Amino acid sequence: MLIILYVFIQWVVNVVALFVVTRSITGVTIDNWKAVITAALAIFVLNASIKPLLFILTLPLNVASLGIFTLVINGLVFFLAAKMVKGFHVIDFWSAFWAAVIFSLVSLLFRLALGPKFSFRYIFTKFYRKIRPGSKDDSSKEGDEPENGQPNNENDGEAKR
Repeated sequence: MLIILYVFIQWVVNVVALFVVTRSITGVTIDNWKAVITAALAIFVLNASIKPLLFILTLPLNVASLGIFTLVINGLVFFLAAKMVKGFHVIDFWSAFWAAVIFSLVSLLFRLALGPKFSFRYIFTKFYRKIRPGSKDDSSKEGDEPENGQPNNENDGEAKR
C-alpha cells in the first residue's frame, strides 16, 4: 500500500510539473488533459526504467562533465516520452532539454514541500519493516524506542546533572 501511495504521489507531482512546463516552454505543447496524465505516467515509467540504463551507458561522459551530462539524459527521456504519447509534442531537443530542467526543478520543489515522509527511502523502509518485522536498520531516528522499551535520548544523563 505504501509503494502504491508513493507511485501515486510521484505521478501527481509529475502531472503538475508537466503542466508548469507546458506553460513555460513554448516548444512543448499538450493537446488535452488526457495527454498530460498519460505523458506524466510515461515520464515516470521512463525515469524508472530507461534512465538508469542510459546513465550507466554514459557514465564516462557523466564523470568527465561532473554530472552535467545527466541534464542531456533528462532531455532525451523527455523527448522520448513526447514521441510515445499521442497529444504530447516537443518540437526539438533543446525544448526537451529545458523542459526537463524545469520539470526537475518543479518536482524537486514539490518533494521538498511534501517533506521526507513522501520520499522513496522512507516509504521503502516502512514497507521493508512490514514484510520483515524483526529487522532493524540504521535509519532509526532520535525518539524511536529501542527494543528494551526505554526512550532513546542520549542527552538525558547530561540534562539531569
